[in-house]
Formats: sequence, structure tokens, C-alpha cells
Amino acid sequence: MNKTLLSFLTAVVLVFCCTLTANADNEHKVTWDAPTNGSIVISDPATSSTVSSGDEVAKHKVLYVNVVPAAGYYLTSLTANGEDIMMDRGIKILGDTQLAATFEAIPSNHSLVRYPSSPLGDVEVYNGTERVYSEGIVANGSSVTVTAKPNPGVTLKTPSVNGSAIENGASVTVNGDIVVSYGVENMQIPISYQYDQVNGQIICMVDGSAIQAGVEDDLFIYTTTIMEVVADPAEGYIVEKILVNGVEQPIELVEVYNPIQGTAYYYGSHVIAMGDETLNITATFKVDDGSGPGVGLVATPVVAKVVYDGAARTLAADEDVMLYNTAGQVVMSVVAGETVSLDGLADGIYVVKGATTAMKIVK
Repeated sequence: MNKTLLSFLTAVVLVFCCTLTANADNEHKVTWDAPTNGSIVISDPATSSTVSSGDEVAKHKVLYVNVVPAAGYYLTSLTANGEDIMMDRGIKILGDTQLAATFEAIPSNHSLVRYPSSPLGDVEVYNGTERVYSEGIVANGSSVTVTAKPNPGVTLKTPSVNGSAIENGASVTVNGDIVVSYGVENMQIPISYQYDQVNGQIICMVDGSAIQAGVEDDLFIYTTTIMEVVADPAEGYIVEKILVNGVEQPIELVEVYNPIQGTAYYYGSHVIAMGDETLNITATFKVDDGSGPGVGLVATPVVAKVVYDGAARTLAADEDVMLYNTAGQVVMSVVAGETVSLDGLADGIYVVKGATTAMKIVK
């Protein structure tokens, strides 16, 4: 990757306005009612975004359904339009989709089994001849076999149970809740973007280095990498939207360091690469009518809304956030104002993402 930080240019660009009307045949609603004693989280791994109930999603889009039981509960049913999806959590949107989940209290002498559901690979857990679904239970003392199967183009690292590496296909005796996880060897995610947009410019960056538009060997990032999309409007314009594969991203302050000009803050977005689809980055700008978020360059630094205490292994959040493992699975949700313990998660790398937060932590 070229380490030269590109400077922004001021350009005179034609004002182009158009109105897009979504084709009803190409957009479908995904809805669900908030279940009791657990939650449903729908993720779009191609854009590292989550889908809210009632959102419209492009036809043929593949989404992943994750559930997070409340403490002491397990999943007992999960359906999409009435069809069981307990085992296969990847759903293709072909029409309006209604999801539903139910949870029950974990009976005595039983333990919860959790494992990733993502486009990177599949995990199969068997208790004898019976396959155990994620967020399901098995009786204590049971011997379960754990197998991680990568999808094409993905190389998995050794799987682990509660942070301890195991041989793929090995048996594990259950004496308490178990969390199965696996690492992913660095997988390149293609990036597509143009520096010049209508009435402004954008640039994609990783760790302060530019991903140069038009340089083929430079246009990729690795799985779970946090990429910064920095937007700079032309004079008299402000940032309107930043989109990844057509999905609008939260606009926030992004820190940019230039060895000549020093540190500055621009409006932009943080994007986390979770899938293997090309990330197509675009932006729109509008006439500065005073509605914000600003005119681009500002002097106020980013205020951290999530704090991870490595010694106490706790995560505190001032906004609703989701915690992802390296397989792209949501493993925990944190409500604004809460401080939660991560003791129940396996040691490893996690990504925290909220409306204005994108950060990586190591437990």
C-alpha cells in the first residue's frame, strides 16, 4: 500500500441533481418484533452494516441472522416467514421477510453452545448424531465434536473452544457454557471508489495511509480492518451521505494526520470489512443550508463513546453498540449507558461498532 497521504483538491464541479425512486420489485422489507429474553441482530457482511426492523433491502441480498439470548436463556425457535432457520442463518431476500425468535430459561445441568454464523465459514457441533444449533443447549457431561468448515476462498485458523485451541473435528466434554470460535487468515477485500465525486472528494484510508483510487494493487483491505472514508466538500457544500454498496453509513469525525499540516478532523465514516464482496464507496454532497453535519474540516477531536478496560475485561458504552468476532458474528449487544463484562467471551480480537463508533479491541 502506498504510504503517501493524498491531499484534497478544490474543484469546480457541475451541480447534478436527480431523484431516484426505488423499484418496489427490487426492495423488500425485513421486519421482526423484539423477542422476550433475547434479541435479533441482522447483519449485512458485505457492507459491515446492520439492518433495523422495517428497513428495505435489495432483492437477492444475503443477510445473516444472529441472536443474542439474555443471560440464563437459550434459543428455542428462529424462523423467517415461518420457515425454520435454526441451522442456516444466511437468508436470501426474495420478498418481504418476517423474522421471529423465542427464548426459554436454560434447564438445570445444561449449558449453552455458541458458535459463529457468517459468510466466512460454517461451524458444525454434534452431540452424537444430533447437530446442535448456535445458542442451543446440551446436557452437562456430553461429548460434542466441533468442526469448522471454511467457505471457498477463505482459510481458517485453528478453531478454539473458550479460548483454547483444538484440533478441527475434535471432541470436547461440556461442563459449562462453551463458545466456539475460529480465526481467519488475512483475506483481501477489494475496494472500489473514485476520488472525485460530484461537489466534493473522498479518500479511503487505513491507519493514516491512503488507499489510492485507480491503483489496482492498492485497492484492497483485509478482513476485520477498519477503513476510514474521509469526505471533503467543495466550497459552499456539505457532506450529505457516504454509502458502501449503496448502504448509507453513519457520518462522524475522522482523524487525519499529515506530516506537514499536522492532525485535522474531517467528516467521514468508519467501515469494517467483514465480507468478501467488493466494497464500492461513494458519497453525495449538498449545498450548505446550515443543516450540518458541517463543512468538512473541523477542529473538534472525536470524543470516545466506548471504553474498554483490559484489566477488568469490561466494556462501557455511551451509545448502543454491537460486538463482532473475527468471523463477523455478533456475539454481544451493549445498550447505551451499560458496562458489561466480557468474561464469557473467548480471548481474541473483537470489533465494536455503533452509530458513531468503530473500534477494535483485544481481550
